[in-house]
Amino acid sequence: MMLKIIGISLVAVILILLLKRQRPDIALLISIACGGAILLLIVGEVGDVLGMIKSTANKYGMDTEFIPMIIKVIGVAYTAQLASQLCSDAGEGAIGAKIELGARIAILAIALPTAFKIIEVIMALMPMGVA
Repeated sequence: MMLKIIGISLVAVILILLLKRQRPDIALLISIACGGAILLLIVGEVGDVLGMIKSTANKYGMDTEFIPMIIKVIGVAYTAQLASQLCSDAGEGAIGAKIELGARIAILAIALPTAFKIIEVIMALMPMGVA
């Protein structure tokens, strides 16, 4: 899979370098298409990673309730990074920065309930006089 990603990326970079001066609009479209193609290649691998996470959690008797949250956080982070980089490639770094800020807030919103559950568990384990 990595060789495919590298191959697609190299072809895209060469095309972008050749077209950037005469047709910057086409160069940007090639960049977006390259990112989309790479995402499609990666989607197949995500299922394998999820399977490994679930099997490891089951093997060690871990609670699998947190796995969807972890997956959402990773998905938001990767998607936001790709979108931010596309904005930067298009010369709109300020918009890319706003995407990153939005992603940080989204990640916080996704992870906060889990953080509160962890705090509740810690508080329940503490002796009565300490809390």
